[in-house]
Amino acid sequence: MSNHIMEFEEPRRFGLYLKDFLLFVLSFFSIYLIKMGSLSLGIHYLRILPVYFCCWVLANTLTNKFRNTRNERRHILKMEPFISGGLLLGGMLSLSLYGLKMFDISRFVIFGSVGLYIVLEVLFLSGCFFSNRDQGRIFKIFSPGLLLAEFFLLSISFFSVYFLKRNTVRLDDDFMTVLFAIYFIWIFTSLLVHRFMLPVEKGNNYLTAIYPFTRSLFIIFSIVAFFIFGFRLREFSRIVIFGSLALFMVLELSLVTILYLWRRESPVQSLPVKISPEVLLVDEVIQKEKNERKRFHCEHEFHSRFIREKLENIYLKDKRREFEFVDRSVDLSSIDILRAEVLDTGNPYNVDILPDHSLEFLMNVHPLNTYRRLNRYLLSVHSKLMDRAIFISKFEPCERRLLYFRGNYPYAIANLLYLADFCWRRVFPKLPILKKLYFAVTRGRRRVLSLAEGLGRLYYCGFELVSLEAVDNFVCFIARKARPPAEDPNPSYGMFFKMRRVGKGGKPIYVYKVRTMHPYSEYLQRYTVEKFGYGEKGKIDRDFRITAWGRIMRRFWLDELPQLLNWIKGDLCLIGVRPLSEKFLENYPEDLKQERFKYRPGCIPPYVAYRMQKVEDYIESERIYLEAKKKHPFFTDVSVLFLAVFNILTNKIRSE
Repeated sequence: MSNHIMEFEEPRRFGLYLKDFLLFVLSFFSIYLIKMGSLSLGIHYLRILPVYFCCWVLANTLTNKFRNTRNERRHILKMEPFISGGLLLGGMLSLSLYGLKMFDISRFVIFGSVGLYIVLEVLFLSGCFFSNRDQGRIFKIFSPGLLLAEFFLLSISFFSVYFLKRNTVRLDDDFMTVLFAIYFIWIFTSLLVHRFMLPVEKGNNYLTAIYPFTRSLFIIFSIVAFFIFGFRLREFSRIVIFGSLALFMVLELSLVTILYLWRRESPVQSLPVKISPEVLLVDEVIQKEKNERKRFHCEHEFHSRFIREKLENIYLKDKRREFEFVDRSVDLSSIDILRAEVLDTGNPYNVDILPDHSLEFLMNVHPLNTYRRLNRYLLSVHSKLMDRAIFISKFEPCERRLLYFRGNYPYAIANLLYLADFCWRRVFPKLPILKKLYFAVTRGRRRVLSLAEGLGRLYYCGFELVSLEAVDNFVCFIARKARPPAEDPNPSYGMFFKMRRVGKGGKPIYVYKVRTMHPYSEYLQRYTVEKFGYGEKGKIDRDFRITAWGRIMRRFWLDELPQLLNWIKGDLCLIGVRPLSEKFLENYPEDLKQERFKYRPGCIPPYVAYRMQKVEDYIESERIYLEAKKKHPFFTDVSVLFLAVFNILTNKIRSE
């Protein structure tokens, strides 16, 4: 099998390298012709050609540009190798020419050729354009006519405003450079947002139709303004630059509006859809079984092996490890195929339309990270399942993001990208002001979840975990509908949160703490206790819910400081028994429970003073404290306070 793969992959990769080389040469000579007016190379340019080609080979090697991305559904990830390779090429050329002191080389030729090269690569080699591709049941095609029409409108806009300002359409060298820079920014941002990918079917509203164009225009204005302000380009007329872009915006939106009205009124032909033989076979068998059931009015449940074949031969055909995980964990032969649904969609509408309480098996092979409102989606899944029904899906946890970067980039670059990715996807959503910026840009899609948050959301929405397995960069899970969703409408997500605890008289109180665990971790309390149990110090052993900075805060007791608010409110005393959850309180003997209900819990519990951190020692330390408190209340609290402070300052006891 491996020999056949090599025979296929090597010619394919060689062909891609050859095409890429031709695009590289075409870009260089095209820009050189525009700048110099001739294809005859000067002596300086003949000297840089070896450097030029060496940088091209090195950039392709470092970025692994032609790795297999055929199974990648997101266009931005298909284009990313070509964009990063082009940017690395530009940086290496700049460094090489600076080191060789080749200052006579035109920057327009160098950077213009690299920019054109990136655009041609993305357009012809990324696989995102000039192809009809199924994207979640929405077919889109690239429109060369629209690209040419917009190029014409942009040119007309620039030359019109330039003529009104200078009374001539003949551009000097500086404005020629500006025009080509605007061309590059326009087509580059347009390709990134799929501005020229038109939906074939009708039904899109007007705002959906103009969104890629307005988004691209906003990016163009922002990039141009950044360069003018950042590099103090005061010699260029702002009226010519921004006036031409404003006129182009008006003309473009007018063209899009006309196209939208015309397409809405005209009939649209659907694209041909290729259906594999496996799909036809399975669907025919299912329809046959349905007809048999109707014909004989069968009362018994229908079970079939075809749900397994559908997973193996269609949905998980290229994901062997995921299929083996599901097949090993679930008895697929016991699934009623008429009460099963297998999806591959990031659109929650495809789940919302299913009948409520109708399924005993639901699998969506699309990652949870793509959903903007994840809880709403999980609650919708919950409502479609019968009691104890199975839900299977996957998500990419942040703990495995570093593996993704190191598997696709050189080590140093991977670490830098991971740091930037962590700050953007993990830090920004947690900070009050930056959170608004993050959700405005991303709309909450492609979020990064921690393992604890992903599982915690499942438990919050009424599921319980059956099985879990890491496959590549994803965590595949099998969950069961176990209970109604949690009643808390606003689960804790920020830096500070409240924990439900048992207070004086057995009444519930809410204790404030600094978050040292990942969001939604509180819903995993029972699961982690059953999975790992308590350690010697009364803490859950190997608790994966705790963050790295949370362990530092726990070590120095910083996470306990907000309990002073509970002390001010009167829910807690400064010294007293530890505020416990109802689950942990079940381990206490009944007589000690009744005794501790007579007092308010405390910010500083007695085990800190007595240095008794084992599970059984917790109970004994509180029994000793309560017996002493009945005889000498004030003296007991003062002695516990001083002993606790001494133990903390001398590091004789830790919170972790």
